[in-house]
Amino acid sequence: MNNPVVAINVYSVPKGKEEEFLMWWYEMKEGLIDVSGLISCRLHRSLDADAEFQFVNVVEWQNSLYSQAYENSISLMKAKLAQSGVEVRPAMFAVVAEYIPYR
Repeated sequence: MNNPVVAINVYSVPKGKEEEFLMWWYEMKEGLIDVSGLISCRLHRSLDADAEFQFVNVVEWQNSLYSQAYENSISLMKAKLAQSGVEVRPAMFAVVAEYIPYR
């Protein structure tokens, strides 16, 4: 597959651990800055303080070959976050439709 792929990770962070989680995310992001094939990486925070998943990370890769770096790091990421009680559900997606409004 030579089309862009998207990794979407949802995080359930225990109350009071949000700042610790954000520090981890920024450190992890620094390791991705120079990774070949990375298009973009965005972290979203829920506006609902009681949301089951307070954070969603969306990472776009040029194609599935480049996303292998992501795939290789998933188990390490899960183990590190579990130490803080953070649950992560990672998944890879292929873009099948797109809508860009004309302005």
